[in-house]
Parts: sequence; C-alpha cells; structure tokens
Amino acid sequence: MFRDCGAATRVTLAELLERYAREVCPTHKGAESWICRLDRMILDESFVHKRLAETSTEDLVNDRLTGVAPSIGTSPDVAEQSRPGAWR
Repeated sequence: MFRDCGAATRVTLAELLERYAREVCPTHKGAESWICRLDRMILDESFVHKRLAETSTEDLVNDRLTGVAPSIGTSPDVAEQSRPGAWR
C-alpha cells in the first residue's frame, strides 16, 4: 500500500488544531470551551509545533507526562489491587 505523506511534511499539528478550531468547533455544542482548550494546547504543548510527519506517539506521551504529579493516596500496589479477584 502506498501512502502519500507529502502534506504531513508541510503542516504542523498546531496548524491543524487552529484550522479545526476555526472550521469545525463552531458547529458543535460547547464550541467556546473547546476552542479555549485547543488554544491552550497550542500555547503550552511543545510537540504541536513539529511537522505532522515528524510527530510520534512518544512525543505525545513524554510531553504530556512531564507535568503530571503522582496521585495523592495511591500506593505502588494499586495495579495489583485492581486485578480481578484481588479483593477475595
């Protein structure tokens, strides 16, 4: 299968988000809040300014997780406790 990635090498995710906010969001309920969220993402997230063809899943995961603090009151064995049958 051949995929033409030419457009992905010319456009950034930020440009696509701006276009989505301008053309699609106004047609949805809650448009104002979504436009604000997208604008904030464009300002705050570094990965959105890379060309779409150069963006990877790792960019998204690494960038989004750098500002995440650990949950209060969770212990390291939460995953173990959430396993089916763990509370029997």
